[in-house]
Amino acid sequence: TNPFSTLTKEQLDKYKQQKDYWQYYNGNYRKNLASKVLPNGSIIDDNVTINLAKRIIDKGNNFLFGKGIEWQLDEVANSEAIENSLYNIWGNQEKLNSFLPELGINGGITGDYYLQIVKHPTKGLKVKNLNPTYMFPTPDPYDDDEALQYEMRWHLGDDWYRLIHKPKDDKNWVFYKEKWNGKKWEQVSPTEIWPYSWPFILHGKNLPNPNSYYGQSDLVDITLNDPLNSVASNLNRIIRIFAHPMLWSKGMGDMKSITTDNILNTTNDKAELNALELGRDLNSAQEYLKFLRSLIAEISNVPESDPERLKIGASSGFALQVLLNDLILKTGIKQATYGKTLIECNRRLL
Repeated sequence: TNPFSTLTKEQLDKYKQQKDYWQYYNGNYRKNLASKVLPNGSIIDDNVTINLAKRIIDKGNNFLFGKGIEWQLDEVANSEAIENSLYNIWGNQEKLNSFLPELGINGGITGDYYLQIVKHPTKGLKVKNLNPTYMFPTPDPYDDDEALQYEMRWHLGDDWYRLIHKPKDDKNWVFYKEKWNGKKWEQVSPTEIWPYSWPFILHGKNLPNPNSYYGQSDLVDITLNDPLNSVASNLNRIIRIFAHPMLWSKGMGDMKSITTDNILNTTNDKAELNALELGRDLNSAQEYLKFLRSLIAEISNVPESDPERLKIGASSGFALQVLLNDLILKTGIKQATYGKTLIECNRRLL
């Protein structure tokens, strides 16, 4: 038994999927070619990693939060004082606009993001960005927007802990901490009351995912990055091996010490010196590489933006808008999903 044996199949599958997405984002792709160890001990590794997962997440996040956001209330009494109260909690503009991109990265990779309202006895209110990979909510089967309880896990060394947060009645929620003792979870803190009708944890979807509590990741089809790296790695190996002509001779003796600055000389009038050439060009493989990149760009709605290939400098404003249209529309949807959660968070804070 282990701490993850108590998860449902749905929770465990989502946990494993999110771990895979993080591997892609961090550039930990599988190696397609075996490394070669030379007699002198040096290693030749022809594997090439083109990390489009990070590009998709970062570019989408830059469009969403790159310009920053501001809190603005409708024209109501004391609206300026209320806005100042929010900035006192979230921090100044720099703190706010460094916090939100990290929230966007969490959401873009895993499909979900979680905020926690922390009520400190002396320091006031604070908002935390939780790691969604270790959040295990129990969705309400009758309402895809609600959870019956929240479970947050973390570990200190080899010790695993979890925080359970669930409703006590219509007016209060409770929370308590448990520790894994090697066989089961046992409570290690008293049960405390959260005196509000809503939880101190908020969940939001990155992208819509109908009929599900969970959102959709930006990396749903990122497995296409694996064949892309495979093609790039094979091209890299071919180019390395055939970067210089491979000489072969007949009747010229030992040529192991021959270098490019040697002058060859022989008294054998039947001697021959030739060079192996690449049997075929690489155009088809290079075109396939471009095809895979374009396919990933099309699926992820994050277009290719190579200035040399697209000739952006000669493009009109309308052409650029068409080029970025899918990403702009996707960003508009994210503004709604993230905005909904942030507005609700501010409502609870106030």
